[in-house]
Amino acid sequence: MVAGALATGGLQTIGHQFYPHPRGTGISDADALEAAIAAAPPETLIVVLASYCIGTFFGAGIAGWISHGGRMAVTWTTILLLAAGLLNIVLIAHPFWFTALSPLSFLAGGLLAYRATGAHVKRAA
Repeated sequence: MVAGALATGGLQTIGHQFYPHPRGTGISDADALEAAIAAAPPETLIVVLASYCIGTFFGAGIAGWISHGGRMAVTWTTILLLAAGLLNIVLIAHPFWFTALSPLSFLAGGLLAYRATGAHVKRAA
């Protein structure tokens, strides 16, 4: 979970180099942040969706790797990162299309990690 959150945050930090928030917009001022999100070009939010997918893939992939392809490790890491993303959507208003696609990007990253770590393969007893 921590690795996924760090990867997501790192990717978003890189994305902010290309699509910075307006001056004076901080994460502590929810109203200014909501206004910045509403005014942001779609490509800015697409970068955020990509960070959700890649961060979840990274975090759930590490969980799957550590657990030698454990289904539950991948699944629970994906669920926890998805829950954090949903909390973000509840606390800060986003455009409808972003709200609709956000859960899908977490689930896509988790599914890719599930496939990449072999968690989908039945293990011989």
